[in-house]
Amino acid sequence: MIALITSKSAINLDSTYSKTTLIVTSLSVLKNWVDQINIHVKKGSLSYYVFHGIDRNNDPEFFKDYDIIITTYAIFAQSDIKERSGLLAIKWLQVILDEGHIICTKSLKQSIAACNLNTERR
Repeated sequence: MIALITSKSAINLDSTYSKTTLIVTSLSVLKNWVDQINIHVKKGSLSYYVFHGIDRNNDPEFFKDYDIIITTYAIFAQSDIKERSGLLAIKWLQVILDEGHIICTKSLKQSIAACNLNTERR
């Protein structure tokens, strides 16, 4: 997956989409994503922001400054679907739902939020 993210330079996009990839994962593997990026990606070639914790920045314009936003399903489920705020306000380049079986129940907030994402690629 990291190789796919780093190869996006050849992608021809509608200019309304951000360059950012959203990764939604469980809390138990969030640190693994960060570790794998730090191990396998040349320092400075990809920027990422871990959208988790009390002090997280919820401004959609802030997200656009990064190549990758990594968050958890629990945080993702807090997105306001009606207002399309936070993570739902962005037109993402691509979204990776790690451990996607977590959203298999359509009535869960995570599932509803995932279905409401505006993304070029899922």
